[in-house]
Amino acid sequence: MKAPPSSRAPLLALVVTAVIAVGWWLWSPEDLSTKEFTGPAPAEQPGAPISEAAAAPAENPPSAPQPAFVSRPTPPPPAPEVRLPRGLTAISETLDESLRLGPDGHWERRRLVRIPSESSPVVIKETLAAAPDGEPGARVAFLAWIADQVALGPLDPDGAEPFPDHLLASRDSLLPASPWSQLRVLRLESATLDAVDQAIARLEGPAAAAGWIAERNVLLYPAALPNDPQLTQQWAHSLIDSAGAWSVTTGNATTYVAVLDSGVSPTHPDLSGNLATEYGNDFASPGTPPNDNDGHGTFVSGILGAVGNNSIGIAGVAWTVRIIPIRMGDSTFTLDRITSALDYVRGLKRNDGVNVVATNNSYGFLAQSSNPSFLLSNAIHRHRNEGILFVAAAGNDGKNLDGAENFYPAGYDMPHILSVTATTSSDGLWGSSNTSATRVHLGAPGVGIRSTTRTGSYANGNGTSYAAPHVAGAVALIHAANPDLSWSEIRAAILDSVDPLPVLDGKTSTGGRLNLGRAVRQANQESYRIHLIRPLASSVRLLDPAVGLVLEPEVRLADEPLPQLAESVTWEFVGGPAAPTWSTDSQERTVASFAESGDYHLRAVLEIAGTVEAERHLLVAVGPDAPLSASLTGHWEFASIEDGTVADRSGHGRHGALQNVAPFADNGPAGEFAANASRVVIPDLPVGPTVSFVARVRATGPGSSIFPRIIDTPAHIFFWGREDGGFFAPNDRTLRFYEYRSGADGVWHTAPGLVGDGEWVHVAVTYDGTAPAARPLFFYQGAPVFTISQGEPAGELHPQGTTTYIGNNAALDRPWRGQIAEVRMYDRVLHPVEIAQLADSDDFPVAPFIEIPPADALPLLTAIPLPATNLGPDAPALTVSWLLDADPGAGGLSDGDSLNPILEFTEEGTYGLMLETDDGLIATRQSWTLTVIDDRPLLTLASPNPTTLRSPRYPVALTLSADRARAEPWTALLAWDDPALAAAVFPDAPAEVAFEPGQTTADFTLSPAADPDASGDAVLHLGLAESTLYRYTDPGLTLNLLSPTFPNFLFSFTGANHASISSAEAALDSDLDGVPDLLEFALGLDPLDGGSGGHPHLPVLGQTSIDGETFLTLAFTRLAGLENTVFSVEASDDPSLPFWPDAAELLSVEPLPEGLERVTYRDLLPLGTGAARFLRLRVTVLEPTH
Repeated sequence: MKAPPSSRAPLLALVVTAVIAVGWWLWSPEDLSTKEFTGPAPAEQPGAPISEAAAAPAENPPSAPQPAFVSRPTPPPPAPEVRLPRGLTAISETLDESLRLGPDGHWERRRLVRIPSESSPVVIKETLAAAPDGEPGARVAFLAWIADQVALGPLDPDGAEPFPDHLLASRDSLLPASPWSQLRVLRLESATLDAVDQAIARLEGPAAAAGWIAERNVLLYPAALPNDPQLTQQWAHSLIDSAGAWSVTTGNATTYVAVLDSGVSPTHPDLSGNLATEYGNDFASPGTPPNDNDGHGTFVSGILGAVGNNSIGIAGVAWTVRIIPIRMGDSTFTLDRITSALDYVRGLKRNDGVNVVATNNSYGFLAQSSNPSFLLSNAIHRHRNEGILFVAAAGNDGKNLDGAENFYPAGYDMPHILSVTATTSSDGLWGSSNTSATRVHLGAPGVGIRSTTRTGSYANGNGTSYAAPHVAGAVALIHAANPDLSWSEIRAAILDSVDPLPVLDGKTSTGGRLNLGRAVRQANQESYRIHLIRPLASSVRLLDPAVGLVLEPEVRLADEPLPQLAESVTWEFVGGPAAPTWSTDSQERTVASFAESGDYHLRAVLEIAGTVEAERHLLVAVGPDAPLSASLTGHWEFASIEDGTVADRSGHGRHGALQNVAPFADNGPAGEFAANASRVVIPDLPVGPTVSFVARVRATGPGSSIFPRIIDTPAHIFFWGREDGGFFAPNDRTLRFYEYRSGADGVWHTAPGLVGDGEWVHVAVTYDGTAPAARPLFFYQGAPVFTISQGEPAGELHPQGTTTYIGNNAALDRPWRGQIAEVRMYDRVLHPVEIAQLADSDDFPVAPFIEIPPADALPLLTAIPLPATNLGPDAPALTVSWLLDADPGAGGLSDGDSLNPILEFTEEGTYGLMLETDDGLIATRQSWTLTVIDDRPLLTLASPNPTTLRSPRYPVALTLSADRARAEPWTALLAWDDPALAAAVFPDAPAEVAFEPGQTTADFTLSPAADPDASGDAVLHLGLAESTLYRYTDPGLTLNLLSPTFPNFLFSFTGANHASISSAEAALDSDLDGVPDLLEFALGLDPLDGGSGGHPHLPVLGQTSIDGETFLTLAFTRLAGLENTVFSVEASDDPSLPFWPDAAELLSVEPLPEGLERVTYRDLLPLGTGAARFLRLRVTVLEPTH
């Protein structure tokens, strides 16, 4: 909201808003339980009774006569003067007035006046402090309303019946209904000082019975006009980083924002291009264009969306946006016009499909009630249902709103409202700004703001009125950058991206000022985020305090990792038993070590160029699993209901007696609470100031109360707030917590819309009533949710009775309708990790318990699977991460994101193994120390034969020996230095050698090729291949492959180098089989095998006929291609002759397998009749090779 023009008097420039009390609250007395509520207003009810703002007294009944003078009580101390807004200062005529003294020592002055902005007379009610002499003094509060009008609204706007005509007085009349709203205005016969109050008193009971509510048609006020046309700088864009946002988007023409104000000038050259005049509406002068006669709405619109990049004037936050101009008056806006305007905008989106993403609401008033106007709050609540954000000015009263006073509509506690206060160009807090740690959300520039005027020019102004449109423009830009975001995500993007300012710490809920660039980048996924690689979640259970917690952050921008920024992240200790010890591990990751068990709070901070760009918080519960049964007052689980009793599993024997509760088996065991008289009764349950309730419940529909109980103890109540047909929006689907105190009871609730019907939910609340500022923390499905205060407690704990109830209360008028599976009650505060554990499973731990294979040490180079156990059938889906603390190359882990990873180690030693699991709520960490030894068999390769082979065609016997046996079958892998040559020489050589269980030796044979290569000598090396199953240090065998010559044969088994072959060596018969070694060698036999005698390779005589003559033949088998060897067939008639000539002709050569050939020679002379003829084979070595 903005301040008055600086050209006016300085005192006037400090006062801009009115104080208002709206109507009467039509709550039936039957709904109040005198047992439960000791104060003047029920803390359960939707809001406290209506009261005036500031120091306003309670109203006397309007019909009672008031004396002119009464005995005066001691006056209160003087209060600062409250100025009237400019809409109430231009009084053209005073018609009547009265002065009354209230019982609290304040004077009340009422004036019936005419003002230019309203056609009907207006009542101005002023609360005046008593001066020291007892006479009326300074104005401390005020309220104004239309003197002859009552605002009427249905409790259920979407299902309202017409207002009953029989309730009207004879000369009263209902003004024509707005086509966009169910709200009606009752025109009274006369306008007097008390006519409206008297009409409300007459109507309240009958109207409530008919489903309607009556309120004063109060006035709300915008701030004054802007001024100072000499100041031309738009400093705000630089401060909130508008350029950063514009680098992503400057807006679009499909995003609509409605400005509910004094209208907009349609001809301003810097606005006309962005005005959606086709949807504009005037609720002050229906049927006319919403032109601005005041200037406030035009100024607000320029900040939000003056056309950008058009070479004239200024640039709005959104260069391109569709602004819907809505006029509700000039310097005053009435309640009926505001609610009608809100419903009209809602209808544009709901019925006409206009993409309205936000409304800007730079108006308001002060009040002490938590809901001064149900008609207004319900209209705002209906915007949430359509996804429309409600951006509102926090007010210019210079008030701290954390007390009794609040500023409306910005102060309504609804999740779609953004309440904005004003900051200066030096990031200070504007002195007239209203502030609150809970009711005001953020700051935005609001001092010296340059914008458009209704005359077509530009000026500057101050006020929260001008801070709010900066945020409304931010909503438009964020939606343009990412149209898929919901209203809650847009709101979160704005609130999560503020620049923290010391002056706003404790003055706004975020403690910061709008950063438009960061908000748009974040919505466009272009903001920095800290992602945790380790641990996986923001809540960690560290089971072993002796093992440090590895902290590995990753910085992301637009979901892309930025590893270069990881070193810019620092860790801080926020809270816990003691600060952890910080260190780094072998991979330069931060490690937090905790000296003692307990709950710790850590924070990761990303700082770039002195600016904090992102934070990430981490909760760590250190120590063994805290028994979730510790400090249980009672644990009632409805898994088994016997003999009309639900057992207390806490061990205290506090069993509950069932009354009209039946077993329920669908979707798990529970108790069925189906009747108004259903409940569980637990007598004499001890209570104290600290308590936690945990429950698993399902609501199936409305009962007879909008406040059904989960558990109702003598000191505390944990219950539900249900929808009530729009009557009270903040009560809509909330979790609620109530505490009885001797001074004032405490009541808190969650944001509306949290809970609903038909779904099993896990809900919890934990509360320390001994804390100086006691405040419960709510949990939904294991996660914390925002807590809203409806009434702060005062005094001592004040229990009511001694009996506890589940599913109802003592009077049986707060029944739960649905099922309750279990309820736990503790006499201590529960840590968020504990509540997350309870939400995960009744039998935590959810994280798997991992069993390391039962061995004293793990084997080296062995794939070791780690099976996860104890998950259970109903365990939630887990994100799993394993971490092996090993130097690169020494150990490895595969499938590290599964429950069954594989470990492998390449070096002996001691290793750390860690497991982190995350189910979305909690991360749990376990760790083990692993000892790795190399227990593989040691292999040796040996051969009983010489390693210089006699010939490549002779087999080689080999033996593989292990120094230890294995219990399972395994194989050793062979390896050749020249695989191609080995394949040619030994084509059938095995690739592996098998060992059976318990076996330590294995024999195998290398058999030569059938047709060996005789091109020359060669060398082959046979060894073992690498394997995880064995070790070996043996160098293997070197095989010398010699060409097939007799000298090489002699060398292969004697080791002697035969430069020449003697006749003795040629006649040598090593195997003593009667066949010389040379002949055996030449004929393809083994000279060392004594079985050559009679071998078919040996020469055989035969006959053949040629031209009728018979010739002797000699046939034998020999090595094909034998080097340096000559085969000769000699013939003789006398075998005793020493010399036989060559006398044979080669008749045929027949190739045979295995490198052999069958040759046949014939005698050159035919056989004579009766003559003897002899043939013999001679083998001659021509040149020795060694």
